[in-house]
Amino acid sequence: MSLLASFWFWLILAIIALVAYFSIYVSIPFFIRKGFYAVPNESSNHKGKIPHAAGLIIIGILALSLFLWMILVRSGNIGTEEEKSILTSYPISWNIICILVILMLISFWDDIHPLPVVFRFGVQILAVLVIYPFLPEQVLLGYVPPWFDRVFSLLFLITFTNFFNFMDGIDGISAVESMTIGGGLFLASIFAPSVSMMFIVGIHGLVVAILMGVFFLWNRHPAKIFLGDSGSIPLGFFLGILLLHTASLGFWELALILPLYYYMDAGLTLLKRLVRREAFWRPHKNHFYKKAIRLGKSHDHITNTIALTNIVLLGASIQSVRSDEMVNELAMLGVSLVAVFLLIIWMLEEPNKKRKATSNQKSHSKV
Repeated sequence: MSLLASFWFWLILAIIALVAYFSIYVSIPFFIRKGFYAVPNESSNHKGKIPHAAGLIIIGILALSLFLWMILVRSGNIGTEEEKSILTSYPISWNIICILVILMLISFWDDIHPLPVVFRFGVQILAVLVIYPFLPEQVLLGYVPPWFDRVFSLLFLITFTNFFNFMDGIDGISAVESMTIGGGLFLASIFAPSVSMMFIVGIHGLVVAILMGVFFLWNRHPAKIFLGDSGSIPLGFFLGILLLHTASLGFWELALILPLYYYMDAGLTLLKRLVRREAFWRPHKNHFYKKAIRLGKSHDHITNTIALTNIVLLGASIQSVRSDEMVNELAMLGVSLVAVFLLIIWMLEEPNKKRKATSNQKSHSKV
């Protein structure tokens, strides 16, 4: 029986979701008693004492799921013979699980006792170097020299990890983005059965989507708990690994389209700060979604609009894998770029701008 048709597979996912939900429910008063609050800084968009250690739960369960998954795969008692062959050939390793836990713990310590920037980046670079042998050998599909391909993978993983962390600034935003990326990878694995290895990438994406979907129930506006660096750093790291594998399998458009909003917002903001010679590692409020907050848009309004845009990206990504033709892939990438640009334009627009223009026209007509 196929893994996706197995009752036990979906039961395990349901148990993971329930454990995550009730773990967060129980932990909120515990974190409050321990004083694990998100301390407002220059980049904050919240007030009050809100615990910020949900990452300990989400990443803890993710790491445990990967560990159990590795044992289950090696037992050889799941899926069809073809699926068993695929699952056992995928580079699931202790290294990745251990690195996720280490990043979670160090980032949690940074949340409660801020660490030097140099130390944090040093740990991330070391983490990338440790899993270097387990990264795909060819991400850019042979269009560049092998050494450049490998350097690109290392730089991408460090960059995406920090992009994900920088963008986790308002209620629900990272949950929505994670569900889009993880869910998109899973759906793509269904629509791209010809590429077997995409199957396992999709399964991992589905686990992330489920966990972050549960987290969204607690993090939607007004948030009762935050992910914290203990969640955003290792989660960005893990999603970055999945995106690299996705690109290495030939689905470069998926790796571009699914996280496109985060690429654009974080990337353009970083570029602008570099041009201005600002200390880009320091907290700031220059991201487009943060500008939207300052213009008067609410957390839920912004998050909902990002979610709607991501639905467009999700549809474009699925359409892109249904045909191998470059024209189709480029067309879907173009649609996605337009959708994200429209989202950014909306974020920079004053909420009452149209209303004011209408009222001014009426007053002129009366005169």
